[in-house]
Amino acid sequence: MAGLFLTNTIPDIPFSDALSYTSTITDLGFTTALSGAYGGSSLNANYVGDLSLFPGVLSWTGSGNFGSNTWSGTGDALVSTIAEGTGTGGTGFISRRALA
Repeated sequence: MAGLFLTNTIPDIPFSDALSYTSTITDLGFTTALSGAYGGSSLNANYVGDLSLFPGVLSWTGSGNFGSNTWSGTGDALVSTIAEGTGTGGTGFISRRALA
């Protein structure tokens, strides 16, 4: 599935250890994991997503930590088919919501 992006902002801190990133995507969903040491603290970020209703609602959950600070959240996006003959036929990204 082209065009699915997940982004997070990480502070610009010098780090010496490499971060490990893994990702798997199928027609039904995806998982991603980022881990390692960053700025002297442990960093872990994990996402699991559901693509089974594509086109339609895509949803994901995320969780992780940076040192002793933890976070978690959910989000979804509505993807809709654009009618052919409008000059933009295909699938379009309509909206995105993220909950803290």
